[in-house]
Parts: sequence; structure tokens; C-alpha cells
Amino acid sequence: IFLLSSTVCQGTNNKLTQLGHVEDHFTSLQRMYNNCEVVLSNLEITYVEHNRDLTFLKVSVLIRPILVAMQMG
Repeated sequence: IFLLSSTVCQGTNNKLTQLGHVEDHFTSLQRMYNNCEVVLSNLEITYVEHNRDLTFLKVSVLIRPILVAMQMG
């Protein structure tokens, strides 16, 4: 029942690929995971500057692994 009432997002399979400039990459992460509670594929948080606000992440269910890598600054 939780999954049916949750906001679901696809996730990514980019591994360590940076999606454009650092700012564009972060904007893509925000767009993809904002208000997302269930991630069906990989949750990949990469190339994020250490002072960025990640409070948009509200994920409570992961189907696949998490990749957190390449902290910038």
C-alpha cells in the first residue's frame, strides 16, 4: 500500500558520467529526485559540491543500489 501512494521515479544508470556542467548536473539531480519517495533503478548522487542543499531528497524505498561519489570542492 505504501508504494501505491508514493511518488515513484525511475532513477539512473549514469555511473560516474557527469551530465554537463556541475550546475546543470545538480539541476538534473534535483529535477529527477525532487519529491521522489521510491527509486526503481539506481540512486546516483555524483559530482555534487559539498555545500549543496540536498534536502530535496525524500527517498524512503530503494529497489537498487545507491552510488554517492565525486564530491566537488
